[in-house]
Amino acid sequence: MPEDAPSEASIRAALDELLGWQGISRSPQLSELLRYVVEKTLAGDEASIKAYSIAVDVFGRPQTFDPQSDPIVRVQARRLRTLLDQFYERSESRSDVEIRHPLGRYVPEFRSAKPIQHETTSDK
Repeated sequence: MPEDAPSEASIRAALDELLGWQGISRSPQLSELLRYVVEKTLAGDEASIKAYSIAVDVFGRPQTFDPQSDPIVRVQARRLRTLLDQFYERSESRSDVEIRHPLGRYVPEFRSAKPIQHETTSDK
C-alpha cells in the first residue's frame, strides 16, 4: 500500500463497521465478499482477486466455474458497490477510512474519510 494509505488497523475498523451495518450484514454473501477482498488486499494478494477465485472461494462455485456463463460475481460486486455508496452517502460511517469497490475491479480501495467540517462563529 502507498505511504499515505490508511493504517491496517483503521481499515479493519472500517471493515468491522461495514460488516455490522444492516445493509450488508443481512446478506451473508455480501459480507463474505467484502471480508474476502479486504483481507486479500491487506495480505498483499491483490493479484489473486479475480472473478474465478471469488466465485470458488466466496460463493462456493465448483472448480469448473466459468465467469462468462455465470454472472454471480459481477452481480454481487454491483450489489456491494451500491450498498457501500449508500452507506457513505448517508454519512453513517464513524470510521476514519472509506472502503470503496471501484467499477470494473474487484480490488477495493481504501480512502481516508473526509473530515467533518464544523461551523464555527468565525464562519458566520
